[in-house]
Amino acid sequence: MPEKNKKMPQVTITFNGKKHTMEEWTRRETAADKDKSLDWNAAFSEEHVPTDRQTQTIVDEDAFVKPKHFILNRRKKWHSSSSKSFGPLATIRFIWLPAAAALVVGLAIGLTMLMIFNEQNPKSNDTWTSNNESAQSGKERSEAVSKNDLNLSVYVIQAGLFGSADKAEQIASELRSHGPAAVMPVTGGTAIFVGVAQTDAGATQLLAHFKGLGMTVFKKKIPIKASQTILKKQSQSDAALAYKKLIQGLLSLMEQSKNGTHAANASSLKTVDKLYQNAAKSAENTKAKSLLNHARMARQVIGKVSNENYSAQFLALQQELLNTLADYNDLVHP
Repeated sequence: MPEKNKKMPQVTITFNGKKHTMEEWTRRETAADKDKSLDWNAAFSEEHVPTDRQTQTIVDEDAFVKPKHFILNRRKKWHSSSSKSFGPLATIRFIWLPAAAALVVGLAIGLTMLMIFNEQNPKSNDTWTSNNESAQSGKERSEAVSKNDLNLSVYVIQAGLFGSADKAEQIASELRSHGPAAVMPVTGGTAIFVGVAQTDAGATQLLAHFKGLGMTVFKKKIPIKASQTILKKQSQSDAALAYKKLIQGLLSLMEQSKNGTHAANASSLKTVDKLYQNAAKSAENTKAKSLLNHARMARQVIGKVSNENYSAQFLALQQELLNTLADYNDLVHP
């Protein structure tokens, strides 16, 4: 039998629950290859997969989709809540707080740099400070001088005035063999003083005593004025002020003790002792130490009263007081 007369076996293809002959299936496949618009994924979607596979696939798909949607929902909620809360609190949080933090950080950096700069330049800072301290100390000095004048006025018993300082010293040495005597430059020459007192009444008593010895003497009040040079030096002017107060205290004690012949007031003695201790702190040169030595000896004479030897006490006291006065005059005229 010829092959063309042979009949092809009948082949049936079942697809998606439908039966197709082999010939129809072949034509569909050929048409699908030619027509690219046919969506085979949709044709073979998972909806047509058998029930057991469909359930597993859906479960897997839900496991992936649900977390994804959950994340998206959380993002949407955050954006919506943040946009709603962008009010005064959010303004403070996102604008003012960062600005304040930046300001604090800037100040901290600035202070750090300033400290570093000061440590690297101590000399300039010290110079500025010293200049200010100098200006202030100068002002304080001028106020101290205006309130506490270093000028000292006393009454003296003068025995002579000489144009030559050497001649005056020679005569004074001869007088010391019999009593007190000291030389001091004054207006018109060099004077010889044999006695000193704080008040006019005390000087009058001294004058009578020396005239009774047959001496040609007279009393006068002399001012000892400090020079402008010592007023410009704080340490020297302070020391001179302490010496002045000490001399005034000794002169007051002298009149209380009647030139060392009577006991002085115990309270006055303590006051002079304090003045001496204060003045002793400022002794910086030979003349100051000489002044303090004579002041100490005068204080000892006043503190040791003896009626049996009052004449010697009187001479010693006047000599030490005159020496102290002469040293003070030299100190305030450097």
